Amino acid sequence: MKKFIPFLFLLFFLSCDRGPIIEDFKIEGVGLGESLINVMKNDEILEQISNPTTTYSNFVPPDLFHEIYIYKNLETYYRMSFFVDADDKQFKIYGIFGDLSNSTLDRCHSEQEKISQEFREMFPEAEYNDFFTFEHDFAESVFIRENNFIMPSGVRLNTQCVDVRNDDFTGDKDLMISLISPELYSWLRQP
Repeated sequence: MKKFIPFLFLLFFLSCDRGPIIEDFKIEGVGLGESLINVMKNDEILEQISNPTTTYSNFVPPDLFHEIYIYKNLETYYRMSFFVDADDKQFKIYGIFGDLSNSTLDRCHSEQEKISQEFREMFPEAEYNDFFTFEHDFAESVFIRENNFIMPSGVRLNTQCVDVRNDDFTGDKDLMISLISPELYSWLRQP
């Protein structure tokens, strides 16, 4: 019994001092695993599922998740999207993406670095990566700077500056912050 009491004290002490965990992290007040019904009406969700803004019919399996968008009544972001399982009638959230508009690429990178530094301090247990990607076809070029934090649970917290350059568009640069479950991440990463 004497050995058991210090173990309980140590367990209590460690659990109180561990800091924030990713499961408690929310974007615009919404976290992974919550129901999208808490954010918007069931009819609005079903309408977007039947008339999707973005389809994933070329994925395997096709349309395993649906992406639902919100543009109104947001405090921080100008647009958000949520990924929900196609067969789940409770619309459990597997991914959250929030877009912030920035006027220049330099401003986007500056804001991204500030946010990523806060995340590094909040989640020291996360594996951190910082990289650039570039995609080009005949019509446009897309430059992405991404910081990602991979939690021990497999949940990913990402920041991305997206710069799309084409002949018709050279507008604002978006900073996207996303929270992605391991299930959604493996499905989205298909070639």
